Amino acid sequence: MADSDREPSTTPGLDLAGWRVVGVFALCSAAYLGFTPTGGWDIWWHMAIGKVAVEQWTTLPVDIFSHSVNGEPWLYKDLLAGIIFYEGFRAMGFAWFAILKGLPVLSIMLGALLITPADRRDPLIVLIAGGLAVAAVQYRIVERPLLFSMMLYPVLVVFLERAARKMISSRSAGQMVRPILSAVFTIWIWALLHRAVLVGLGVFAVHATLMWVAALRGRVSRRTAAIFTLGLMAAALLVLCNPCGVHLYTTGLSMAKSEIMREMISDWARVGPITLLIEFPVTVALFVAGAAAWIARRLRGGGDSTTGVAHGVLMLLFACFTLADSIRWIPYLSIQSALVLVMALSSGKATVFSGSVMFRRARAGMLLVAMIGMCGLIMLQNQHGVGVGEMHDRYPEGAVEFAREHRLGGKVANVFHLGGYLIWKMWPQVLVTIDGRNDIIYSPEYLENVLRSQNNADVFREMQATDGVEWVMASNIPGYWSHGFLTRDDGWMLVYWSEPALIFVTRKDHPELAVFELSYIDPVAVDVSVVSAVTANARDPAALAHLESQIMRMIKASPQSIRANTAGAIYFHFRGPAYREQRNELLRMVDLLDTEGSWSENLRSRFNAIGEGGNETP
Repeated sequence: MADSDREPSTTPGLDLAGWRVVGVFALCSAAYLGFTPTGGWDIWWHMAIGKVAVEQWTTLPVDIFSHSVNGEPWLYKDLLAGIIFYEGFRAMGFAWFAILKGLPVLSIMLGALLITPADRRDPLIVLIAGGLAVAAVQYRIVERPLLFSMMLYPVLVVFLERAARKMISSRSAGQMVRPILSAVFTIWIWALLHRAVLVGLGVFAVHATLMWVAALRGRVSRRTAAIFTLGLMAAALLVLCNPCGVHLYTTGLSMAKSEIMREMISDWARVGPITLLIEFPVTVALFVAGAAAWIARRLRGGGDSTTGVAHGVLMLLFACFTLADSIRWIPYLSIQSALVLVMALSSGKATVFSGSVMFRRARAGMLLVAMIGMCGLIMLQNQHGVGVGEMHDRYPEGAVEFAREHRLGGKVANVFHLGGYLIWKMWPQVLVTIDGRNDIIYSPEYLENVLRSQNNADVFREMQATDGVEWVMASNIPGYWSHGFLTRDDGWMLVYWSEPALIFVTRKDHPELAVFELSYIDPVAVDVSVVSAVTANARDPAALAHLESQIMRMIKASPQSIRANTAGAIYFHFRGPAYREQRNELLRMVDLLDTEGSWSENLRSRFNAIGEGGNETP
């Protein structure tokens, strides 16, 4: 049935109220997901790019941030995205990130609204499908250029869908070309913002290909297919008009070729059907619902462009890519499935019950229930917390301040995820070993060597002999410790401990930092090392005082650290009853002891396992 033949809704008042509910949901969910703490690792080097590009008026043709590939050609950078991040942050601080994180939410909801003609739109369908899509992608709503891809994907699909409808229903060349030009322009803007524009080109190519299939079957004119193809060619050529030119194509897929990178970057982790179902149930539900609705619509003879083959093909392709390749395709699978669900369920037909009071009340009730349900689902899946600013103990701010205060600069051996933060905070005084630019600048072989050096003393020494680093910014995240072998190397000193990071320095190059050495602390087993130190130095007051000062420095660096405060509590516990208040105060700092002095059973068992100092219990 043609769009013009469909009956409009006979409940304009209900529709108006329904769209208001949809609008409130879109704005509230955008604000809620935007109002989350900053926790992305890559945002810092993206902003550093933007800062240098603006201040030096350069496209950064070579690397300037690392000591490992310094001066080498840098083939791709999300330059415009970096400038947008930096300029907004400079003007508004972390509030700018909140705005950017809310935009994909609004774009997805608008895409669900605009994907169908005005007379077929249903607030309830848009609310449910759009809300599920937002919930499915919210784990990816973090400060990085991917935000722009999630923002532009539904825009591109809407333009292509409108172009298909115009080309089937209109005889005017102008009306056919305008949506195609909008899609081409969207692709070009996307290319300037994020290299995932290759996904957009793939979507465009699917539409063009299926237009030719329809033309050969006599369902559309060949002129229609030719216009689609010309639009695709124009978009592909415009993609070359970006700071890296043809390298966008060559570097955009290089990550997928490297198993090393797949193991290191969680975004490229492979996912099977069971894992997909367990970890991404909303996406699976959207895909199943979208596929079922699409098939049912096709079986009923709904063969118009809005439920055409292209959308089903895209949904299936994204599902296959997700299962065969990585979780990186999940946002596009989720959004595409939601758009298909909206198109397949939207009929725009009025019923004999549409004007009844019972029908209106039922619809209003369903809208409110759906909005509450979608809001609850989004809140339930929030893994980032609520607030604006940096996540607590996420970034090594204290370690950076220590390095600055004690003039640590030049070449640093750092773990992968901390490289971007070091670039933002300490460049050009510090040049990193590695950072989140991955295969864009570093070779897979080099990346593998760096990863091995973080937990292999021999590989680390080989690299140090070549690059001559004198200090290390290591990871102290539980389960992701690095460079722990340096605590047992007499040539190195651990001089700073915090929850996010450790600092090691060479003893011969930095003898002035010997007073800061945490000689008793093993970062991988803090509590055990404290027990060993207290036991070994039980009769040496000077050594115990030295140990206490080291623990207090750890607590000062991370006041809410469970590890540091527990280490302090263990120390005072072993010192006996006279130190009971100091012990309990540290336990209260991390909510391991209530105001009445009661311990949890787990905590009591832990202390009993390591011994009772002076046979004293709380």
